[in-house]
Amino acid sequence: MTDDHVQATDPRAATEDKVWVQAEVTRHLQSKISDLGLATLKKRRIYLDVNYWTHLADAMEGKPRHPDHQRLLACLKTAVLGGDAICVVGDDTLLELIKRKDPSKRLLLARTLDYLSAGTTIQHSFERAELEISRFVRRVETEEASFRPDHLVWRLPCSILGDIFPVPGPPISRRDAATLSKAYLDYVWAMTFETLVGRLNSAPSQPFSWDQTASALNAGNVAHQSEVGAFGEVFLKEAAGVLDVVGLDVAHRQVRDDLTGSTTVIGALNAFDQLKARVLLAFEQGTAGVSLPYVDIHAGIHAAVRRDKQRRLKPNDFHDFGHAAAALPYCSDFLTDGSLRTLLCSGPLNFDQKYSCRVMSSVSEALGVIGA
Repeated sequence: MTDDHVQATDPRAATEDKVWVQAEVTRHLQSKISDLGLATLKKRRIYLDVNYWTHLADAMEGKPRHPDHQRLLACLKTAVLGGDAICVVGDDTLLELIKRKDPSKRLLLARTLDYLSAGTTIQHSFERAELEISRFVRRVETEEASFRPDHLVWRLPCSILGDIFPVPGPPISRRDAATLSKAYLDYVWAMTFETLVGRLNSAPSQPFSWDQTASALNAGNVAHQSEVGAFGEVFLKEAAGVLDVVGLDVAHRQVRDDLTGSTTVIGALNAFDQLKARVLLAFEQGTAGVSLPYVDIHAGIHAAVRRDKQRRLKPNDFHDFGHAAAALPYCSDFLTDGSLRTLLCSGPLNFDQKYSCRVMSSVSEALGVIGA
């Protein structure tokens, strides 16, 4: 077999060529991510929860619910068109968008996302968590200063639910396969939210119910309220739970992406357990700093909720927590509701100070800051 051609009769050679193609396209993608990251970090990054996006979409249509919504849209338009700022989109925003049953409303919101984000999204939450964890552990092992992968978490709409691309196999050569995969990546890299959302014939069915999840967690919190200890103790338990969820996703993706077929879910989970132990130790010793924001923010929020006897989780809280985990460490401003702002910006969390992110909960406040 030559370097350029695979023989369909040799499965091992075909697999080797697929692995080679995968590596080539991954390098192509990493180059795009690096260029996008460098450009994005030069701009002010503003994160809006879906309610603000909805108000801005209405204003884009010329039907603002309040004059301040039109003013905020004008401020953001000026900043985005001037290249000074972007409004970042996260995967929780997209998930809330595609749940909308009215196709025209979905398209209007998608068009607004395109306009104000300049097509900039933040990496899918679980992949971002894995990146944060792996880089942190690697830095600890090499005794280098730890830092967040700020320049590596930016994507365009095609990657909002993960970095996935096709890897063709026989009968074409591996070089032709790499060329095709890169061309496909270049094609989808330029896709807009409007294009992606416009291909939905209807709102997709939801795989599970957040209502049931909220009810189950609330019942569990009430039943075990007497067992809740100090915040640090509860935080470590919640961090372990967050890592279990992340680890399961990581394991399944590793199995999916391993073209050799040698990775198993159990094997991947066992490997992740070593990372989990290192991360929990870092939190316990207070050495994690701001390098592990996904785990830190989710665990901190859930620990604070568990210790608040009066607070009950609502279905939409899970999206709000996802917004917070994306916005606080990677953006300069976060527009959300008053309840979440109070939770994030009060003790014991004080996440706005820890991550140097301004958290706002009203359009008038946002106008005072962004319009200044």
